[in-house]
Formats: sequence, structure tokens, C-alpha cells
Amino acid sequence: MSGGFEVLGEELETHAGKVDGLAERLRTAVRAAQQVSMDNSAFGVICQPFALLLDPFEQMGVQALEQGAESVADTAGKVRDASSKYAEREGVTGTEINRHGESL
Repeated sequence: MSGGFEVLGEELETHAGKVDGLAERLRTAVRAAQQVSMDNSAFGVICQPFALLLDPFEQMGVQALEQGAESVADTAGKVRDASSKYAEREGVTGTEINRHGESL
């Protein structure tokens, strides 16, 4: 017979905090990418069309970082939700076991 499993809510909360830290690092990368985006006049009048060709790729990079930051932050929230649902279920199950145990 299996020994079962145990979910440690504190460990899940700690993990969610670490995931939040990663999301913040990604948000920092987004801000950095927005700051260093090239001005289309950086190459001068003659080469400006080349800079314009690069602009969509810069924007795609910034958008990818933004989506990554949002996704990682969302994951941290889901880990926290899972932790609270485990704790809630543990409480309900414990109450039910105690209630039925008295009648045995």
C-alpha cells in the first residue's frame, strides 16, 4: 500500500515567491529592451530604411518578453491558488474525518 503524499503549503508559497522573482527579472528585461530600442534616425538619412526594417523585429522581441513576464507572473499566482486550495481541502477533509471518526 502506498504511503500517500503530502503537500507542503509553505514550500509552494516559497516556490511562488521565486517564480515572482523571475517575473520581476523579465519585467526588468522588458524595460531595458524598451529603453535600448533603436531610433530610426540612428543610421542617418541614407541608411534609415535599414533601421525601419529592423523595427518590427525589435517590437517582436519586446512583445515576447512582455508575454513571458505575464505568463510567469500568472504561473506564480496559480501556484499560490493551488497552495490555498490544498490547505482548504486539508481542513475540510480533516473536519470530515474527525466528525465520522467519533461515530465509529
